[in-house]
Amino acid sequence: MAIAFGAVGAAASQTAVSPLNLTGPTVSGSDTIGFCVAYGGDTADVVTGITWGGSAMTFIAKILTNNNHYSYLYYILNPSSGATVEITYSGGSHFMSGGTIYYTGAQQSGQPDANTTTETPNTALTSTLTTIADNCWLVSVIACDSGIAATAGTGTIIRTGTGISWDIFDSNGARSIGSNSIIATLPIEGGNAVTASFAPATSLANLKTWNGLAKASVKTINGLAIASVKTWNGLS
Repeated sequence: MAIAFGAVGAAASQTAVSPLNLTGPTVSGSDTIGFCVAYGGDTADVVTGITWGGSAMTFIAKILTNNNHYSYLYYILNPSSGATVEITYSGGSHFMSGGTIYYTGAQQSGQPDANTTTETPNTALTSTLTTIADNCWLVSVIACDSGIAATAGTGTIIRTGTGISWDIFDSNGARSIGSNSIIATLPIEGGNAVTASFAPATSLANLKTWNGLAKASVKTINGLAIASVKTWNGLS
């Protein structure tokens, strides 16, 4: 099953004590995955967790940005539709902002496929990682202290227009195994990215190998006859 873009939720920001509450996007389709960006902290690494509809999201990576805020990226499988997304942080009143996005057709285990953080002192930003699974998509939060969105480069699309010094970009399509990049031009010199790849859901019927063995030679999975296994790690 191929990955497809779903929708973004409304971005929000505040300078106040925790939490910051966002409204997530309306989610539909199957094999969904949601991502949340948090950006803020006033030089302090303060985000302690994010929930989507009351369920804990999983931390991917963070980076201290050029303008002394932190960018964070979290994900959740099978996110609920139109739910409250709560960013919790410590240390009293801080500037904090955030936004959400979701996709369909994502593998329901073993995410993310890979991740990286990138920093540039220039206006050209290329965030590169090595994808492990075939047909992954890349998603990235790119931040610079301008209030003006960066411009997407080759093989990249911008999905938000927050005006809050960060935006969400993705690859707008599947990438093959190997070195892959999110590319952007910043409106001012100096910026950062947190980038992750995520793998597509794959039909069990199309599975070629299992733990390095040809599927035809695999008789059991975890003690069960392979003929009786209908789904595995979200595959069917």
